Amino acid sequence: MATEPRIVAASRLPVMEIAGVPHELIRWTARRSDQIAASLSEREHEYVTAVDDDGGLRFLPVVSDRARVRLNRIARMLRAVSCRTLGVWSMRRSWCTGSPRPAVGGS
Repeated sequence: MATEPRIVAASRLPVMEIAGVPHELIRWTARRSDQIAASLSEREHEYVTAVDDDGGLRFLPVVSDRARVRLNRIARMLRAVSCRTLGVWSMRRSWCTGSPRPAVGGS
């Protein structure tokens, strides 16, 4: 997936304008990558500075490859809090009646 529109040349057209992909959608994927990278650096800092009950370092001061893989997996699982999802029956009821989707939090 292209993340930036390519430069227009005589034989090349801008990809994003042809596909009709809004720039906000493209930036969303980049923001998500930035969030994962920031979360990973925070987790690595927590890992390196973690102390046990005696006050000593809990892990080695260097993150091993094995630990980095696990921390990367944890960083990718972190997501922003999403709104409450609707139940299947309430969605089906709104689909069948053709009514607009009910407001979240309402009954």
